[in-house]
Amino acid sequence: MKDINNSDLGYRFLPEYMGKGIATESSKPILKFAFEKIGLEKLLGFVMFENNASAKVLEKLKCQQTEIKPFPDET
Repeated sequence: MKDINNSDLGYRFLPEYMGKGIATESSKPILKFAFEKIGLEKLLGFVMFENNASAKVLEKLKCQQTEIKPFPDET
């Protein structure tokens, strides 16, 4: 996977902090900074197939799904 060397957005939360909108709200200024200040053209977001909550976060952030495949070394 050639994209593995690109910048990516990631987050992890303890169960008691999940579903509170923290990932979405904290990611918005990160994306703004990445694209407007640093000038990134692309930022990747990887989601485990069964993690619907994280997929929804990326949807809310208006990310485009380009591929569905296993993460390298996780087949």
